[in-house]
Amino acid sequence: MRYTVQPGVGAGAIRFGMSIEEIHKRLGAPDEEGVWETTGERQDWWEDDGLSVLYDAAGVCVEIALYPPATVRVDGRRLLGVPDAEALAALRELDPDAEQEDGMLVSSQLGIALTRNDDDELEMLMLAPSRIEEQTAGAAEDAEDVDETGATTRNGGDSPA
Repeated sequence: MRYTVQPGVGAGAIRFGMSIEEIHKRLGAPDEEGVWETTGERQDWWEDDGLSVLYDAAGVCVEIALYPPATVRVDGRRLLGVPDAEALAALRELDPDAEQEDGMLVSSQLGIALTRNDDDELEMLMLAPSRIEEQTAGAAEDAEDVDETGATTRNGGDSPA
């Protein structure tokens, strides 16, 4: 399956913010479904299309994963369906500030990450803008702060004695 990706919008006919029902109407029933017990989020997989969609607890699309056999274009550049080095270079062309994080090449600007899936194949993850904001807010909470006494604190913890 070929996908044209619009960062912050979606991939192919799938758009962030669509409901489970809307996506199933466009793609048909998924090959596999799962629910994350800790968050109440649901994930559907269409293996033959190289597509996975994650929905928040309200049933709204917040993440899209694309993997082989899918081929992907972003702004005319191929990110899947090409050799890994070419895909990584293409993401860096799209966002020169993309950073290596936990084994992924992450473009915060585009909401896209290239990583390896369980089959050791290159996979592209896309986040809805609302999901990026959530993760950014969570990272900010984890950052060190300086309290009114000038002491460094983490996560709003107490100042050192």
